[in-house]
Amino acid sequence: MDYCKKCGNNAKNCCTSCKIVYYCSKECQVSDWKNHKSHCRSFEVKEKNFFLEKFSRFFLFFLKKIKSEEKVGRFLQAKRDISKGDLLIAENPIVIGPKYHGDDEDENSHSFNCVGCFERINVLYNKCPKCLWPACSSECGALSNPELHDIECQILRLGKGPRDKMNLKSIKEYYRSDILIALKILILQRKNPKKFKAIMEMEGNEKLRALTLNFRL
Repeated sequence: MDYCKKCGNNAKNCCTSCKIVYYCSKECQVSDWKNHKSHCRSFEVKEKNFFLEKFSRFFLFFLKKIKSEEKVGRFLQAKRDISKGDLLIAENPIVIGPKYHGDDEDENSHSFNCVGCFERINVLYNKCPKCLWPACSSECGALSNPELHDIECQILRLGKGPRDKMNLKSIKEYYRSDILIALKILILQRKNPKKFKAIMEMEGNEKLRALTLNFRL
């Protein structure tokens, strides 16, 4: 349960900017803004300047004062001094899936992930009653959770199961938990286009940033 930053009562509405503090009413949020303003979102999002990146070689003389960060993709820039221990970002995940384990590709490994809560299991005694994928228990609460397994369960039900149910390699090839996150993302395209768009707009700029001073250090 979260509590109103102003009066201490139970609260369900968070600040839409920082998503860190909660308020029980609009009145409390407005009255507390003078105090919260200086502690609210401590950063702003900067976008890559594609024009400058493309034409910088022709205008080097005019671009001497341009920040090098403008050439390494989207990034966060602090808007105020940040103290040690400050909470900067608090967001719910867009999708939740199992952690990748090194032995997932080991044909001799008997380890699997529960399709609901993602707990590591070593036996296939229990399965989801609907799609028959491995589960820690047929009564695992995550199996019916709309934010966890229930998202993809209907699609997994269409599968026919491992070709050879007595062959460990065949079983491992069928119950590939590494495809679950990709499947969840594709489902979002229809169920929640806004979240899907957010994922598609994510950037991977590791190669560009590997050339910057901070990464070299």
